[in-house]
Amino acid sequence: MNYKFLLSFILIEIILLIIIINKHSVFKGEFGPLESGNYEDKTNGLFFYVINLQDKRGEQRRNHIKKYFNEAHMDYILYPAYDKDKIDKSRYKKFVHREIDNGNIALSMTHNDLYQKLLGSNEEFMLIAEDDCTIKPSFKHYLNIVLHNLPSDFDFIRLEYITDHTRSYNTKENSSVPADYETKLYYDNKLHAGTAAYIVSRKGAEYALKLNEPVWLPADGIFDNKWQNAKGMKRNLNTYYVSPQLAWQGDVKKAT
Repeated sequence: MNYKFLLSFILIEIILLIIIINKHSVFKGEFGPLESGNYEDKTNGLFFYVINLQDKRGEQRRNHIKKYFNEAHMDYILYPAYDKDKIDKSRYKKFVHREIDNGNIALSMTHNDLYQKLLGSNEEFMLIAEDDCTIKPSFKHYLNIVLHNLPSDFDFIRLEYITDHTRSYNTKENSSVPADYETKLYYDNKLHAGTAAYIVSRKGAEYALKLNEPVWLPADGIFDNKWQNAKGMKRNLNTYYVSPQLAWQGDVKKAT
């Protein structure tokens, strides 16, 4: 038996296996668990832009945001959402095998406006939330940890996300995070739906506008590599998500 050939074959198989594992790995170990020392408070002066309809229809959600953001001592500014009832859907292309509905068009347009606002500012990143977002009472503590450990290459940091197309709200595990919970940051090479709460960098905003302007995707469709590749983007988004989730999206009536 040619042992050199056998050894070479085994070595090649090991290398291929390592490449495959790395390609499909979700976790970049260097970003988790996050260091959680006695940090200065980087949340001071920061606020979320919260997307909300600025009329009677948005009142219940404004009250929802006020309740949870005040409980978490998190500052925010309400940002006017586009009205889905005033969208001319005929201007927009079909989204893959179905038409994108007016609600998703309006929401994507509003997110895009905020990306433009970030690029027109001197800020390096922006915090964005939707008005059906619920944040944990311990939100600022964990947000501060994330802010002290931001990856240099990030486009988006997901503070909320929906896995396996399920929605979980108003559950015990969503009500708070234990004080000693180990915060981790994962590299997201899978599609997790949801844009209820996230951090976007300048280059993330530029990427999102190139991908979804004019709008043809729901707001969270930008995170799917499939649509990034379909548009011919030169690279995929560098998206991370925080574990445990610091926010969740759900039924406002149940959450208040």
